[in-house]
Amino acid sequence: MGFVVDKVSEDSFYENLLLGLSRVLDRSQCVSKLSLKRLSGIRQVDIRAWEHNNGVILPEDLRSFYSSTDGFLFSYEFSYDFHSSDEEKNIRLGVIQINPLNDLIRTFGYETKNTAQVQHNGNIHSLTLSRESKVFELAHVDEKGKVVLVYPTTYSVPAIWLYSGQMHFSYLAEDFTRHPVLAVHLLQRAPPGVEQRDVQPHSPGSLT
Repeated sequence: MGFVVDKVSEDSFYENLLLGLSRVLDRSQCVSKLSLKRLSGIRQVDIRAWEHNNGVILPEDLRSFYSSTDGFLFSYEFSYDFHSSDEEKNIRLGVIQINPLNDLIRTFGYETKNTAQVQHNGNIHSLTLSRESKVFELAHVDEKGKVVLVYPTTYSVPAIWLYSGQMHFSYLAEDFTRHPVLAVHLLQRAPPGVEQRDVQPHSPGSLT
């Protein structure tokens, strides 16, 4: 499955990408000023140029995503004081973002060993990186963490991890489609009145 806009309407594409969140937020009295920045897709030649410059090959689902839209930016304002007047409200900004391709840049600062490896023991996953490993920032969560695309080796298939900035990686998913990075933002920043169960569980790769 991919993220091909021309197979569905543009509105349906973004609604699926948001997992139905925009409809939920629109019904909440705590939320206002929903804003979606629509971005054009990237040419294949430019995607290949990024891959050449960074020495890695993007997975097919992420390549299809960037072919459809060069990143993603959805924002809204919310307040816990929804019974107060506008002047008295403590308004906060919620942001859901996936970096444009040119901002998919390498992240450093993690510990390296002689050999990179990923170990899976049931639901427990551990990551060891080497000097050959490459880590790219897909999305900024907050000042303590970011969602990253991790290549243990240059030729390995990358996976999605959460990097805490303290040399700690938490496994999220084997690819972009199976675990959309938007879900991480949703869990971190859901405004009052929005429950996790309100969000549709389908994959944004299912554009139907």
